[in-house]
Amino acid sequence: RYIERIGRDEIEKHDVELNKTITEGLTEGLANEVELLGPNEPAKRGSIFNFWLKGMDSHAAALMLDSQNILVRSGMHCCHSWFNARKRQGSVRASLYIYNTPEECHKFINEIKRIQHVAR
Repeated sequence: RYIERIGRDEIEKHDVELNKTITEGLTEGLANEVELLGPNEPAKRGSIFNFWLKGMDSHAAALMLDSQNILVRSGMHCCHSWFNARKRQGSVRASLYIYNTPEECHKFINEIKRIQHVAR
C-alpha cells in the first residue's frame, strides 16, 4: 500500500533524478578519479550503482564514507568471477531509493571529493 500510495512511476522518476545528480557530480568533478560501472546513462542503471575510486581500495573508501554516516557496500558483491576477470579487488556500491534526498546526494559527492583529495 505504501508503494501504491507513492506510485511506482514517481518512485522510478525520483530514483533516476537522484542517480542523475550523483552521476553528474562524480563525472564532472572527478572524471579522472572515479569510474562508474555499467551504463553511463542514469536511467539505465536504476537506483544501484557501483564505482571505483582510482588508486583506493574499495573497503577503505567504504569505511571512510561510513565514518561520515554514508552507508555503502564494498567488495565483489557475489560477482567474484567478473571482478577476477578484470583483475579488480571489488568496487563500492551505493543504493538510492524514495527515502533518499538530493541533499544526501550532494553530501555523498562532496565526501567522495574529500576522500579522493586525502588519497592523493
